[in-house]
Amino acid sequence: MRLEGRTKAGYYPTPPKTLEGLAALLGGFRKALEGEAALDPCAGEGEALARVAEATGTKPYAIELDEERAKACRARLAPLGGTALQGDSLEVEGAGFRLLWLNPPYDWAEPEDGRRLEVLFLRHWWPALVPDGVLVLLIPEKVVPAVWPMVAREAAEGVVFALPEGERERFGQVVVLARKQAYTWQSLPEEPPKPLPWEKGLKEAQEVLEGLWPPGDKREKPVLRTRPQGLEGALAEARHSPLWTAVEAQTVAESGGFRPLLPLRQAHLALLVAGGLLDLQEVVLDGVPHAVLGTLRKDTVEIEEETEEGRKRIEREVFRVGLVLLNLRTGALTEVA
Repeated sequence: MRLEGRTKAGYYPTPPKTLEGLAALLGGFRKALEGEAALDPCAGEGEALARVAEATGTKPYAIELDEERAKACRARLAPLGGTALQGDSLEVEGAGFRLLWLNPPYDWAEPEDGRRLEVLFLRHWWPALVPDGVLVLLIPEKVVPAVWPMVAREAAEGVVFALPEGERERFGQVVVLARKQAYTWQSLPEEPPKPLPWEKGLKEAQEVLEGLWPPGDKREKPVLRTRPQGLEGALAEARHSPLWTAVEAQTVAESGGFRPLLPLRQAHLALLVAGGLLDLQEVVLDGVPHAVLGTLRKDTVEIEEETEEGRKRIEREVFRVGLVLLNLRTGALTEVA
């Protein structure tokens, strides 16, 4: 990937004419797609997914690696009842999606092993499509031979066509549009097709989509689940949960800051002080401003303990939490144990 692409984390939004043309194409089959789930695992700011969801009446689900773009994506999809996760989409698993919009990074995974990211993303997310699901894949034309064997094996019908003039010149991009079949069977030729021109490709894509059937009563519920991760990642994900948002909004409104669900015990307060919660906070004591610093000291104490030989005095290490107050007028220090 060129330096420009790396600074954007491989993010290049779908060109506007391409987006409008594909949204109009998919919108023509709204009756078969409405109410279903649509997924974009490389969503950027969510512009493409939002436009497609509006056209098809689908509920949008998105994943975006970059934190700031994920925030913008979440805000864009919220009016559509959508969901957006922030993180590496190859570390997320999914199922139950009727539409997969995939515009992955154009790059080698590891240049020395010869694998393309476009292939890894397609292989990872193809299982998330339900039978009769629709794949819209935007990739450089040179990558088609690498992804086509999987499409030919897994899709009932498919077509490859170039982006419209004025938009395909930058990367030589094409659209691979396919409809997933219920069983693995070689329905399409093994030889990768030559990309059709834009207008002709749209007509053939319409024929591919004409095989869609309306959703039944027993829809598969869409699911996105992250793989096991560390505490930091789990907390970051929890921050986006509706429960966390609701609790935080209520407590901030009530008290001007976050309040625990249960009262803190003395040991909890000691840990918060030791962890630096009060560090450099300013408090006023008897009208005099003081700066606060939490302290943690390890002491050795003697205690009596019952043993087989009787009561004995033994040494134990204990941690003592305290506060140091700095008088901001005189500079005097006061220690509170």
